Amino acid sequence: TGPGLPDKAAQNLFTPFAATTRQTGTGLGLVIARELARSMGGDLSLSETGPDGSVFRLTLPPQD
Repeated sequence: TGPGLPDKAAQNLFTPFAATTRQTGTGLGLVIARELARSMGGDLSLSETGPDGSVFRLTLPPQD
């Protein structure tokens, strides 16, 4: 829940050091999370954002 993401932040979510809108953040959290998901054969993406908040989709392949 929350205000969602501004357009500029949404466009740069997975760009290192560019997505943060907070003065205390580094802009690396989602970048690292996406790289971890991709290293396991999955992905992390922004599904939607708006006045009610943002929804992210984490996909991972099934385990054998």
